[in-house]
Amino acid sequence: MTSRHSPIRHSSLVILLTWAILLYRLGAQSFWYDEGYCIFVARLPLREILHWTAREFTPSLYHALLALWLPLAGWTEFAARFLSVWAGTLMAAGMIRLGRNLHSRSAGLLAGLLAA
Repeated sequence: MTSRHSPIRHSSLVILLTWAILLYRLGAQSFWYDEGYCIFVARLPLREILHWTAREFTPSLYHALLALWLPLAGWTEFAARFLSVWAGTLMAAGMIRLGRNLHSRSAGLLAGLLAA
């Protein structure tokens, strides 16, 4: 493998590390209060989701995505938190790209590790 593949390999390792960290013991604890509230809201029709989340800090889009995701994945602690695993992993990948574009490959990897 040539040295030009090394940045891809390093980025992939950071993304896999992020994935592993976020998945570790994901369903081990029962729902916390705020997670239970999100599950409650996710069971509502879209119009009600928008009503219930109008004055909240959590964006309505999160609840709407959760409402689409949970019927497919199941209503368990693991499934409910898995959507956030995807978001966190995508955030780390985005930070790698942003750091690389703004500064250097090393800065991108460091940003991805910090996001993990």
